[in-house]
Amino acid sequence: VRPRGLAIHCVRQLTGKSTHAIGLACGGRDHTTVLHSLKVTSQLLRTDPGLAGDLAAILASLNPRSVDLSKRC
Repeated sequence: VRPRGLAIHCVRQLTGKSTHAIGLACGGRDHTTVLHSLKVTSQLLRTDPGLAGDLAAILASLNPRSVDLSKRC
């Protein structure tokens, strides 16, 4: 669940796509599931420096132009 939460957080941050579009790309999840994931992940990032570091490394390695929402999370 946590890796998917990070993936959802990255997609939202890098693309600005709607929660509906992100949910569809992540296996047809409902937009409310995506909202919940964003909320939980944001809370974890504030309290877990290791997770925040992981996210920073992931974002640093990604090229925003290479993010493809047609692929599944």
